Amino acid sequence: MILFTVLFFVLLTGYGQKLIINDSIYRKGIYKTFEEFKYNKPSIEFNYDIIIKNRGYGLLNTAGQLAIYKILINKKVGKSIGNIFGFCDGKNVYINDNSPRLSPKTEFSKIEYFGKYCYYKEIYNQKVSTPKSRAEINIKSTRNISISNNVRRIKNRSETSTEGRLVEKIINIDSGKVIKLSIKTLRDIITNDKELLDEFNKESQQSKKLREYLIRFIDNQ
Repeated sequence: MILFTVLFFVLLTGYGQKLIINDSIYRKGIYKTFEEFKYNKPSIEFNYDIIIKNRGYGLLNTAGQLAIYKILINKKVGKSIGNIFGFCDGKNVYINDNSPRLSPKTEFSKIEYFGKYCYYKEIYNQKVSTPKSRAEINIKSTRNISISNNVRRIKNRSETSTEGRLVEKIINIDSGKVIKLSIKTLRDIITNDKELLDEFNKESQQSKKLREYLIRFIDNQ
């Protein structure tokens, strides 16, 4: 009887938890783990201001801008909290799927769509090499005329800079798996919806339609 009672409450606890995607209210607080986010159960109070910074991406930041979110928190307080998955201000949910240690510099992305696959965007910084003009190469050559090393000459023909690249991502609410959304991964997700897949395959600008078709697929379920 005792064993039966214990098993009953264990099952009740496991099955009684409501997923955040099925809840009507997002509970305000800090998520230490993905599981806390998944079940809408933040374990730490959130009483901080949010800093919003718009960051550009693409060549010379001309492709667009994305809002990046930070918590206005004391460095020591953030350190005492440790690693977190994200937080909720009572209206929106913000995550960092790397679960970094909290600090005033920690950046978060706002979840834009809730479903089996929660959708959000990030900006990844990548190094790119930009060829120099012939005039720049000639100036460098005269300055380094005594240098005969071929490797040095090759380096002088290009410059390395950092460029922001927009990345669309989804997180599987069941498993916690993070997926970079691409044409291929979207096709894999919607493969069983033949009508939607056929329509997507006819799109001329598929890379710009990923979010739209993902949401349509989830809404069709």
